[in-house]
Amino acid sequence: MHISRRFKLLAVSTVAALGLAGGLATSAQAATQASICVGSNGAGLCLNDWNGATTGPIKMFAHGAVNDSFTPQFLTGYCSGGRVNSTCPFWVGSGWNTQLTGGAIVQIKSNVNGRCIGTDFSGNLDIGPCPPTSGGGGSNIWVEMAIPGCTAAGDLALVSVYWINHNHDAVPNNDIVYAFGGSGSQPFVGGGGSNSATCFRYANQ
Repeated sequence: MHISRRFKLLAVSTVAALGLAGGLATSAQAATQASICVGSNGAGLCLNDWNGATTGPIKMFAHGAVNDSFTPQFLTGYCSGGRVNSTCPFWVGSGWNTQLTGGAIVQIKSNVNGRCIGTDFSGNLDIGPCPPTSGGGGSNIWVEMAIPGCTAAGDLALVSVYWINHNHDAVPNNDIVYAFGGSGSQPFVGGGGSNSATCFRYANQ
């Protein structure tokens, strides 16, 4: 799914964006467990590994429910120690490496089954394997950032490294996570146009 939405994205430090004690860890260490929710401290719906399955959809559900506990982890084997640089991880010439320089490259790992958030072939969020420690190019690799309209402390959006490279999108075209539906709906990666992105926050468990 590739929907036309367009806006400029601004890179931020992941630790500052999350506002969690201890921040993020490397891919080999544990970080603070959290839910990934729309709104402040889980006030909105959260990403949920539906039924705790090791493969299958990520859906939106109330904060504090079973299967909504995730750990964001730096992928320190990518680019500049897990940070976006001038040539990595997006295709050279896209403008996204420049736009997001210093942004954190992460996997988002389920604390229920140890699997990671990626997408299916249509861009819908699902749970599946985690990326390799370096050299991966799958849909389970993300960059976190703040965007206009999502600028309150702790706000962030999730950009898909895979889908920007797959679609050969250049600034200002983008591929980020949207969660527009109600409980039980499946969030997705889309890009392009004038609509605001979904603003997520990490809510402590």
